[in-house]
Amino acid sequence: MRMFLIGMCDIFLILYLTSITNVAPKSILTIDDFYKLKSIHETLISDQEKRKKEFEEKLRQAQVEKGRLEKTEQSLLLSDAERDRIAKDLLEKEKMLKAREQLLDNLNKEIKDKEKERQKMEVSYKKELASKGQVVEESREAAEKLQIEAQEARRLANQMQKEVDLAYKTAETAKDVQQKAIILKEQALKDKEVAERKANEALVAWQKIEEEKQRALEAMETAKANRKKAELKAQKLAGTIQDIKQDSEAAYNNNVQLHLQKLNVIYENHVSDRISVYERELTLLPVKIDGKIYVIFPSRQIGFTEKSDIAPDKILIKYQGKKVAGGWISKDDNLIAISLPGYGGKAFTPHSKDMQIAQFMPTLLSLRNDGNVSLGDKVRGISDDYFIVNRDYLKLEKDLNLKFDVPGFRGTGLHGERIVRGDQLVDLKGRLIGVANDANQVIRISTLSGWDEINF
Repeated sequence: MRMFLIGMCDIFLILYLTSITNVAPKSILTIDDFYKLKSIHETLISDQEKRKKEFEEKLRQAQVEKGRLEKTEQSLLLSDAERDRIAKDLLEKEKMLKAREQLLDNLNKEIKDKEKERQKMEVSYKKELASKGQVVEESREAAEKLQIEAQEARRLANQMQKEVDLAYKTAETAKDVQQKAIILKEQALKDKEVAERKANEALVAWQKIEEEKQRALEAMETAKANRKKAELKAQKLAGTIQDIKQDSEAAYNNNVQLHLQKLNVIYENHVSDRISVYERELTLLPVKIDGKIYVIFPSRQIGFTEKSDIAPDKILIKYQGKKVAGGWISKDDNLIAISLPGYGGKAFTPHSKDMQIAQFMPTLLSLRNDGNVSLGDKVRGISDDYFIVNRDYLKLEKDLNLKFDVPGFRGTGLHGERIVRGDQLVDLKGRLIGVANDANQVIRISTLSGWDEINF
């Protein structure tokens, strides 16, 4: 009997666990899913109570049977071996019964856990239901709003239909008025054409008068402008003649000498184990290039090699007692330009490189910068400060630079004077034409574009 009861308990337990597994929710879907789950849960609880009562009844009957068996054991006269066997069998059955009772306790605990999980799920369903309820309410409000707008649209459509009907009636009335207006318009157009024709005739006559007046004014302005140009040309010509006529020495003293600046240079060159130290004081004319004031001289005058590719080993340049940190160099023409930020005197922009030789003054000055007058030049009588250059002995090279070419033998006649390296060729006003980077070779400068920056 006990084995039967134990087998029945196992069957009921398996059926119950199968039911629990089948109804467990896997995900939260919709409100309908919630109500279906709730119905299944209530059915499960009802089945659980029913099966629990049946199980308790069978357990009670098993316990009654156990008591009855114990009484029977006491009343029977059995052998010791039989009693031991029955006792052992009863012990095994009691262990199995305790195991089933423990399983029942575990089952009750699992039922409580499932109930808690169901309650949490129910709370979640209620939140989901409340959220969807809010969405439904908002949809209802939107629908009501759309319904109101539709009613307003119908009202406006009806109103517009009334206005259209009224417009048709008004159009019929206006049609009659329009016919009368067309007749009046045709007459007005005829009158307008006559008036426009007369106005055009008057305008043509007025335009002819204005054209004659404009031509007279233009003739007066042209005559006035020509007279002013002639006066300016005469003044300029008089000034040019005055500049050309002025004495070269007076031009040097008045227009050049006052503006010359001194640049002090000390540099070293190492040849084998020998160190040579050189000191130079360059006399330079300031010029204005690209809005700044510069002095320009050949790079070889301060120790640079041919094509300016190698600087001296040590070099110190000072202007007005202050060290010059750097400048600009043209390696193609072997020239260096140094800015004079502290200079406050007069400075001209150089003549344009495109200027033709015939446009220069007939008499020019070649200013010495005291950097390259040799003993032989001094013996031949070359001036220490400047000498007069005849414009007609200048020739234009292919690169628009100038060549000074005097006929005759070196050291005789006009050929005794020559442009030496470092000379600054200027007109009698002191405006720069170019700088000599070698004997009788004048490099014309109008910009420092393309030059490289250099530090000393």
